[in-house]
Amino acid sequence: MSAVTLNSVLDVSHLSIQPDGEEYTVGDPVTENFIRIPYEGVAAVRLLDGSRTLGEAQAQLLDGEGIEVDFLDFGETLLELELVRSLDGLLLTSVAQVAAVRQDLGWMRPIGRLLFGKIAVGLYMLIAITSVLLFVFRPELFPQYQDFFVFPTIGMSMLVLFFVTWALLMLHECAHMLAAAASGAPVKLKLSVRWFWVVVEAEMTGLWAKARNTRYVPFFAGMFFDSTVLFLSLFLQFWLPEGGFWFRLCQMTALITLSQFLSQLMIFLRTDLYFVIITATNAANLSGDAKLYLKKTFLRSSEALCAWQTLQPREQRQATWFGVFYGLAFLVVILLIGLYMAPATWLALTQAVDEVRSEVSSPLVFWDGMLVLLLTVVQFALWVAGVWARYLRKPNARTAGM
Repeated sequence: MSAVTLNSVLDVSHLSIQPDGEEYTVGDPVTENFIRIPYEGVAAVRLLDGSRTLGEAQAQLLDGEGIEVDFLDFGETLLELELVRSLDGLLLTSVAQVAAVRQDLGWMRPIGRLLFGKIAVGLYMLIAITSVLLFVFRPELFPQYQDFFVFPTIGMSMLVLFFVTWALLMLHECAHMLAAAASGAPVKLKLSVRWFWVVVEAEMTGLWAKARNTRYVPFFAGMFFDSTVLFLSLFLQFWLPEGGFWFRLCQMTALITLSQFLSQLMIFLRTDLYFVIITATNAANLSGDAKLYLKKTFLRSSEALCAWQTLQPREQRQATWFGVFYGLAFLVVILLIGLYMAPATWLALTQAVDEVRSEVSSPLVFWDGMLVLLLTVVQFALWVAGVWARYLRKPNARTAGM
């Protein structure tokens, strides 16, 4: 790559620019690289359209707006972040990629607009409120960990649980895809992990190229679908014969969906709710700032204290209350593990081992227990794949400032 000088001509006219509070989110919607910069940086970006040199742009910005920017350093930074389309006429981004700034979203866009328009969003909110009221006035509907098991045999129950859980997870992520498509942002699905939970995530980095108000619905979309599933699973219990397969399937679905809602409160895992919060607060590094607050407060880290003192007062206030939410999020983890995950896992594994070791002549009992152990191995394999995808695989594109 050629060395950058003040005589170099850079073209970054393909970058999107969105105001976010006192700063701006600037980036490439195709590679999904984004950075946060102040207005001075945005003014510089707007001049780098391939029609003038860095020196000419620097002089024009100084004469026109009285803003002094080191264009040489700024240009080198943009090159390092792979945000430059061309340098001195040399195309750095493939023609195909430039032409694909807006992915063909095909059938997803009209369906997304139908499912996540204003009327639909209002219905989702009404459904969510109704579900809460059902729990308040009919507390017997509140799920118990035993609801994970729809059959007397543990293996078949775990098999149904495995497929229903992944079906609901995919439904949740499809909601994100459709809502993002409605706003014109492409979404990719990827396998990942959140602590010891294996998840499929909708990568919605492209939403940072959209206006702030258009991001909320795509971030909430998964929870909108979850609230609908929860309501239906509770409502159907009034009409189905108690104790039957479909009744117990509804109970299990309600438990899975409720667990998904509670997991959204684990904001330290960068859940959908976390992205809603950073969008509302215009805080690009809220999680990192909150960790600084916790380290300097509880670990008495001098390094964290020095970093904390460099934050703006507004950032410190936001990090303080977000740090409190971190504590509440850990309580949610304890609640999920203590009331649901741990007792259900213990029951499933102990009963599976008993079935495998059983002297009952029927082979069905043995294979029912083996099914649980095999599903445990599959789940662990998915967890390993998620760890590899999240932490070990080299990313295709770097995302800066997000």
